[in-house]
Amino acid sequence: MADNLPTSIISSHTTTTYSAIWTLTKIPKYDDIITGCIYHPPGCEIDETLDYISSALADICKKYPLAKFIIAGDFNHLPVEELFAQLDIYNLIDFNTRENAKLDLICTNISEYKPAVQLAPISTNDHCCVLIKSSSALKTPKYIRTNRRVITPERKSQVLGELARESWDAVYTADNVHDKAEALQL
Repeated sequence: MADNLPTSIISSHTTTTYSAIWTLTKIPKYDDIITGCIYHPPGCEIDETLDYISSALADICKKYPLAKFIIAGDFNHLPVEELFAQLDIYNLIDFNTRENAKLDLICTNISEYKPAVQLAPISTNDHCCVLIKSSSALKTPKYIRTNRRVITPERKSQVLGELARESWDAVYTADNVHDKAEALQL
């Protein structure tokens, strides 16, 4: 299934303060998923990284207003909770990911994901591995189906003819918009 999901890089940016890459994945019969991977080195400027994440998310939300998010990475105590709360994005990790600190986060607004599971580090890495699973298959969003009238030249001509035969005096002499609307309906 993963081979059939078209994914493209929509943005990437690296400075001495942070590294980030954002991708867009199109899933048939589901909302677009934006995946962000962020690295904020320890001891680097916090405000610059927060400003970048905030402006990147604002731009992405404008372009993809119905998108779901998965944002993961090594945040090194970067205070992103308030920023993510504004978009109803919550953290799936509730355990320390490196010794006695929670440095790594996986945040999402996809309700089907369950809290992450802590796994052992791989090789000599001092960060633990993290596993996330969904509680069920991704739910298809509910869209409202609307019907629209087909405007053919014949129908347009018929409506224009009926409007031309009507007397507009009651509409013109009505005192307010409510009376005008009522006169039109008679």
